[in-house]
Amino acid sequence: MATEPENGTSIKPFYIEPIGDKNAEPGSPEKKRYERAMLAYHKIVREACLEVGLEEPIRSDMIHQAGEIPEQVFRHVRDDQIVIADLTDGNANVMYELGLRHTLPNKLTIQISETDKRPFNVSVIRTISFTHSPGGYIDAKEEVRKQLEEGLLERYQPVTATRVWNEPVVGFPVPPSGPRPDESPDRPSAALLPGDEGYEGLYWLEAWAETEDALPNVVQSMTDIGAVMRHFTAIANQGEDDLEENDRQKKGTKGRLLAAIRLAERMDEPLDLMEEVAARYLADTTAIEPGIVMLMDRVERGEVDLNDPEERQGICAALKAMVDNLPIMQDFTQSARTTKGQMMRLRSLAKPVAVRMNRLGAAMDLIVKASERFIAWGERAESLYSSICEGQGPEDDEAGPVEGPSCL
Repeated sequence: MATEPENGTSIKPFYIEPIGDKNAEPGSPEKKRYERAMLAYHKIVREACLEVGLEEPIRSDMIHQAGEIPEQVFRHVRDDQIVIADLTDGNANVMYELGLRHTLPNKLTIQISETDKRPFNVSVIRTISFTHSPGGYIDAKEEVRKQLEEGLLERYQPVTATRVWNEPVVGFPVPPSGPRPDESPDRPSAALLPGDEGYEGLYWLEAWAETEDALPNVVQSMTDIGAVMRHFTAIANQGEDDLEENDRQKKGTKGRLLAAIRLAERMDEPLDLMEEVAARYLADTTAIEPGIVMLMDRVERGEVDLNDPEERQGICAALKAMVDNLPIMQDFTQSARTTKGQMMRLRSLAKPVAVRMNRLGAAMDLIVKASERFIAWGERAESLYSSICEGQGPEDDEAGPVEGPSCL
């Protein structure tokens, strides 16, 4: 007997099928196809979903919002965590939508069919066969229910098409994409300096121009990261509240599992954003490094005229800006570490949560690594500032914004 979906869950599978024509002439092939499809939906698919605590699966003819039907269907095929496909008669639309689905990793897809005759490429994929009889419905529903239970725990393997489609493409040259995250970008080596024969790094004006261009991007990336971290904290708090509510209502382990799966699904969108902004933050940090490091290198090598008041003031302004930002970067880095620690506590709940937490942890590690660059620059700038700038007088101690030309 089917049960109502657990309160607080909103996992709604999508069902693709050869639906036929509801308004066709009675007795016509299209009408019969529609009637058989409805029986399979209600007797097998819907019952199995409700029994494991999912919501009623949605079909394309159940989408009532305005818009283009193909676009709405494609979005469900792409975005929904669970898709159940009826391959009966090898319907072209079903096969097309199933093919699109097979391009997506980490998504559960279950196949059922009234007949064993299926196109070759999907014939090797496990498919639940059913017959239109009371016993056939019961047997198929039990098989679908078992696959759903295993799938909710992410105990399934991607099909060959999914694995191949998501492998790195080989055989094509990959253009260089700049410095690796664990390397510094091109800048003067210990052996060759700007102006030396064979030197291929950046020169001072070029390096500082890149730094000036990238600094606003760093600030924006930090703002974006802070917003996403707050979002994740809210998601974690909501997940813990859902688990506590589940325990209060005594829904047991199944209820906790569904609450954990819902928590994992809430993370998908902000997780994609966090990975994007973390990569951007690392790239922006890499872009500003040559100018900042070259500035301090020039000071240490005595390549600046500290007896020139204008040049000295520009150098000191740049150094003081880095010194003033040091505690800000230290706090930001600690916040990233704290957020990661809070989220990692949820990793043991269920595999879907653990998979997303591992991705989040990798993104947060990138952020911390990039921020540690700033901290190292700030500490180096602090030493230089105290040795050449302190004691100049109040008017020279006010750094203001870092200006390229004044640092020449």
